Amino acid sequence: MVQSIHVAKLFLYWSLATNSGINNLKMQKLLYYAQAWYLVNFKKRLFVDDIVARSFGPVIPNVYRRWKTHLFCDIPYKSDGKEPLLFQPHQLKYLATIFAEYNNLSTTALTSLSQNELPWVYTVQNIKKKIIQPWLIREFYTVQHARSLSKEKIKLSPGDLFGKKVIIIKDGNIQ
Repeated sequence: MVQSIHVAKLFLYWSLATNSGINNLKMQKLLYYAQAWYLVNFKKRLFVDDIVARSFGPVIPNVYRRWKTHLFCDIPYKSDGKEPLLFQPHQLKYLATIFAEYNNLSTTALTSLSQNELPWVYTVQNIKKKIIQPWLIREFYTVQHARSLSKEKIKLSPGDLFGKKVIIIKDGNIQ
């Protein structure tokens, strides 16, 4: 397992290479989706840090605090070129895919996306400590992945997810 700060530095390293800046708010969403899809694909956490539901979306507190003055402006970063050395080959390949997929989205789009998905919504409304549970993230995105593969519309509510009941709509009909 790697540390979230190392994943963040890797994303900053790649942002320098692609000339695409990353602000702290966007970084939080990139880390969130990296953790979410790692839970789905590898059935374990990428990093151990908790993800907290804050008013502006999912946040990894220690990474947020590190660059809190750069919430809306690009994080200044000087690379030593060693960032990739901290990862195993499968992790680098996976993280490169996440970076390519999500870094093209704006900070606003990533924030909106994460705030309209069940793990954040449920946690904000129901969990006192506001920690988004890894099992909730994994379950939700596992269903999202199945939906994208099957091209069926799956409607979820918190009750559906917790009870493992999923409503599948195919060709406009409930299955």
